[in-house]
Amino acid sequence: MRIAVIGTGVMGSFYARVLNEMRGVDLVAICGRSPAPVEKLSQALNVQGYANGQYDQLLADHPNLDAVVIATPDGEHLGPLKASVAAGCHILIEKPLGVNAREAAEMTAAAEAGGKFLMVCHHLRFDPRYYALAKLVRQGTIGKVINIHARRNPAAGSPQRINGRVPAAYWVGVHDIDLVHWITGRRAVRVISKSTGTSLGALGVDDCVVSTITLDDGTLFTMENSWATPRTQGKPKSFLMAVRGTEGVAEVDAYEHGVNVYTATSAPNPDGEVLYFPDLYGRATGVYRDMMDHFVDSVTTGKAPVVSGADGLAAVRVADAIVRSVETGTEVDVEWDA
Repeated sequence: MRIAVIGTGVMGSFYARVLNEMRGVDLVAICGRSPAPVEKLSQALNVQGYANGQYDQLLADHPNLDAVVIATPDGEHLGPLKASVAAGCHILIEKPLGVNAREAAEMTAAAEAGGKFLMVCHHLRFDPRYYALAKLVRQGTIGKVINIHARRNPAAGSPQRINGRVPAAYWVGVHDIDLVHWITGRRAVRVISKSTGTSLGALGVDDCVVSTITLDDGTLFTMENSWATPRTQGKPKSFLMAVRGTEGVAEVDAYEHGVNVYTATSAPNPDGEVLYFPDLYGRATGVYRDMMDHFVDSVTTGKAPVVSGADGLAAVRVADAIVRSVETGTEVDVEWDA
């Protein structure tokens, strides 16, 4: 199976490494914006590199690609996707699918018209803890779902790293929106959101946004996304999902993973070493690798991936509604038919 990676930032570089280590996969080429990172990664992986965003040239030079992984910045997905589908490639694309529903819908339509799989990197569906939670809820272990609460507050420095290019609802909120759609089998229909704080005003983003989302069966889902996470030791991030039912509660506390480190001056949290970017005996493992394995299996077997373009579009539609609600100060409908 011949694959290329477009985008050589943190995620694109890691995906390229994982693919390069997988049996039955030929990582043919990578493409990025800046020449230095592209050259460094292409040499490390011994693959051809294309700088200055020359994905059209990459696709022209390698007409027999089976798939492309797109990990460009959030607002730069549409061009590479349409070009890759036109070249006959299946697509694995970073979340969010788009930074507005119009672009996300255009991408799903392009993949459908081209007859190609479009899988979105909602990697938490491959986290065994969320998978177990979803299974328990669907089995009725906690009875009928009454309400859901999610908190996903990234580490201090995250908004500066992405330079405020996208609201929190798109960057981190789409994770929990997708999880709730997936776990419950329902979809969001109405949203009311409020923001607070101005410490990040120079970046054009709110410090914190809290949303109350009504699902189509009346279930309430509250979601908290804060960019202004204080610089604390031990738990610099705060990720939680709690599903309350008539017979019990199911929770995932994403930073209770059984490994803690304490020194005289700090309490570093080794999340990356345990779940998402672990290096086990020189081989990349973990949630992202399992996601990549699933995508490769889907392309190889022809069986549709468990996270579709439609799923990615659904999360973006709700993120759009959150932004509109903050801007208008009113409850808004999710525009499913727009």
